Amino acid sequence: RCQGNKEMQERMVCVADACNTHHNFGALVSIVLGLGTVDLKSCSTTTIECFEKLQELTSFEHNWARLRQAMATSPLPAVPHLAPFLGDLFMADQANTDMVSSTDNPLIKLVNVGKMRIIANIVHAIQRFQTTDYPVPQHKQH
Repeated sequence: RCQGNKEMQERMVCVADACNTHHNFGALVSIVLGLGTVDLKSCSTTTIECFEKLQELTSFEHNWARLRQAMATSPLPAVPHLAPFLGDLFMADQANTDMVSSTDNPLIKLVNVGKMRIIANIVHAIQRFQTTDYPVPQHKQH
């Protein structure tokens, strides 16, 4: 059990690190974002270094580039962080029309197959995480 703020903060960094180890990217990002509003100066150097590493992994920089790479190469089972995928789906929908004009006759409208392929690829990337059950280990209560 944690006795104070410092202990609670250090424990939460350990939980975030365990989420990373177990490829639970959804929980990892939530914890890191929550801890990002807290001053960790009173924590140990090891805790601060671990947190900085996790912040780097979960950074929004370059459209979640590091997190996307980690999720794409993560062994299964894994729990994805869905924000990058949802952003991609939103952009694919908004940046592309549903229908396009035929090259033969501009009055004829055709389904924008390119847009559908983009969306299908994003959905396929999400479905990759659904191919394997994520076992939740049972821990004893302390």
